[in-house]
Amino acid sequence: MDTQIENIERELLKTRLTEWAQEARTSRLSNGLGARYGELIALAARSVEQMPEAMENHLINLYFVKDEESGLQPVAMDLAQVEVSLQPYAKSLWRWGAEKTSYRCPSLEDAILANELMTQLPPKANRAALQNALVTASLMPPHADAVDYAASIAHAIASIKPFSDRNETTACLLMMGCLSANGFTLALTENDYDALLGLVYDKPLTDWLRSKVSKNVPNDGTFSDALKSASTIHRQPFSRAWVQRQTGGSSSPLPALRDTATLQPMPGISSSLRYLSLQDMIWINAECVGSPQTYAYDALEECSFYQYSYKQSMDLPRQAARFLMGFLKYKPFASGNLKTTLIAVLAFLEINGYEVELPPAQAAEWLLSVKHRKKHPLSAIQQISHRAAPGSLPRPLRELTHHLMHVYHEALHQLEDDNQ
Repeated sequence: MDTQIENIERELLKTRLTEWAQEARTSRLSNGLGARYGELIALAARSVEQMPEAMENHLINLYFVKDEESGLQPVAMDLAQVEVSLQPYAKSLWRWGAEKTSYRCPSLEDAILANELMTQLPPKANRAALQNALVTASLMPPHADAVDYAASIAHAIASIKPFSDRNETTACLLMMGCLSANGFTLALTENDYDALLGLVYDKPLTDWLRSKVSKNVPNDGTFSDALKSASTIHRQPFSRAWVQRQTGGSSSPLPALRDTATLQPMPGISSSLRYLSLQDMIWINAECVGSPQTYAYDALEECSFYQYSYKQSMDLPRQAARFLMGFLKYKPFASGNLKTTLIAVLAFLEINGYEVELPPAQAAEWLLSVKHRKKHPLSAIQQISHRAAPGSLPRPLRELTHHLMHVYHEALHQLEDDNQ
């Protein structure tokens, strides 16, 4: 009999915590950054079965009053009081929550990458609002799985709107990346893309997904790899559906993804330029150094912005010079900044239809002359590059990077990991 009573009390505790977690989620979605609570509550709801008896009894005594006739009666508490009551157990709850979460979730940087992939522009994100959206997405019932989470992250991003543009399509791409990373596939028709842009705001999204997904082998790469794979398939259809919603039916052609085998040659001065993303620069640095390095996100973001001009981005040599100057100024990586600068700047020139004529034996000296202010960055760029012949196709970025590393391998050895 005692065991039966304990099980009933445990279920009541789980139900109460789950209800509070849902209240916190609703508050976050409606109030944005004004809602501060929910993380510990959701973790506690998922961890009731793992709680020691003393902890479980303590929380039951806090949240309920025992009545001999009617049993446990809930005590009125607000979210702040509940969160405070769980603080003594915070470390245990975080550990149990990590053990209980069997699905892969995006990081803050993954979410920013999703927006960059959708817009093909440097992302402009309210990082506090984005962090709030990621936390809100995690406030789910104890039985939630990867499909629930995929729907939850889409709903949170679309509702909180942490990005300056394309929140709905970014939400959908994050959802697709989450499904892929966790071993689910979702085959969509053209009409489905439009339907999803409407469903990201609604609760039926989870049911809709479950009717469409099929289980597959989980993506064995990083979460960002899953996002990039999803982007190659779904970016164009989601963007078309978004444009049609904005314009009432007519959509205009969308630019192709950069860094693919189908990159077209730069036909003239009116052509838009191609830029290295944050993920591109992180990857180039890892390839140059031989292992992933820590980096200062704000400094890396500044380096990325240096690729752009203040007005219309049409002057490739000047923008390459700014990019060169920005990398030398901010040194975003823990190691390999000079190596990364050399390869990234040369790659930026070549993917935008310029040929590089920098003798490998002079490459290190060329870069260091700019670093030590012996040569102006624009003069340095003009000295080594010129517009490629019409019709020449630039290589995909990763192939080009490895080619440049091979050509300039001696220069890379000469360039110290200078962060001074």
